[in-house]
Amino acid sequence: MREFEPNLPDAASLDDYQVFQARRLWNPSSTWTNAALSPWEMPGALGSADRGAVVGTLDGDGLTGEHKISLNAAGVAMVQSWLDNPSAFNRGVIISNDDIVRLLTMEASSTSSRPVLEVVYGITGRS
Repeated sequence: MREFEPNLPDAASLDDYQVFQARRLWNPSSTWTNAALSPWEMPGALGSADRGAVVGTLDGDGLTGEHKISLNAAGVAMVQSWLDNPSAFNRGVIISNDDIVRLLTMEASSTSSRPVLEVVYGITGRS
């Protein structure tokens, strides 16, 4: 599995968060009801036009700080598609459950608090 490490400044829920592939363009000023320039299909980006398949899980442990998002096979394929076709839209991911999560972004003032994407790979077929 591959992992992404977001930083949660507030305590996370004890419930796990599902991570979905985002299908719509959005920006930092997007809200519960609006994506980039138009409304989400459903508030909270709950519509099938807003989000795709579940690509991973953020463990809800009730703690603050770094957390790992474990990507499933669909999540690994999503990231690979970003690498294979850099000119295509990378719409990112949507993190969701019945609770609220606040994540620090790449704009966080402390560089050590910014999210990190760690890609672990192995070389196969070598003799």
